[in-house]
Amino acid sequence: MTDDPVVLVAFGLGSILLVLATLRDPRLRSLVQWGTPNPSTLGLCILGGILAAAPILAVSAAAPLEERGGAVALGVLPALAFMALAGNLGEEVFFRGHLQGRLETAMAAVRAALRSAVIFAACRAYLATTVTDVGWPLLAFTLWEGLIYAFLRLRRGVIPAAIAHGLAIFLLSSGLV
Repeated sequence: MTDDPVVLVAFGLGSILLVLATLRDPRLRSLVQWGTPNPSTLGLCILGGILAAAPILAVSAAAPLEERGGAVALGVLPALAFMALAGNLGEEVFFRGHLQGRLETAMAAVRAALRSAVIFAACRAYLATTVTDVGWPLLAFTLWEGLIYAFLRLRRGVIPAAIAHGLAIFLLSSGLV
């Protein structure tokens, strides 16, 4: 990735623009269940983000910070947090809003959540086998996190799923944990 805050903010803004562009289509917009903010939902967002990141954090805890990408400058953290939240808003609007919402019109809500999580993981096959060469552990991890976000969306909406996803990515990329 990059440690340039301008690039991170640009990526986040690009994701927001893509979300806004897809929401111009009323058929797609109608599939997105945003959710209602309240304190218990915020707690579930935080818990979901921590649970999603936990397997990778646990496996990598023994490795020195330098082997995990090194320290992130404190001045970059706000831009990184913005990119993590805004960038994953785009993913969640697509996978939990459009896809899971569409699947719910054809099948039971729990089945739609399961299917969206499997598709979310399957879309990482190229990343897992070529770009990173991590293989099945990456697919297992993305299935794990996909299940968390899908059920969070099912119970609370897309925004809570996006916050949990953004928090998990921030925890994994910030070097703070």
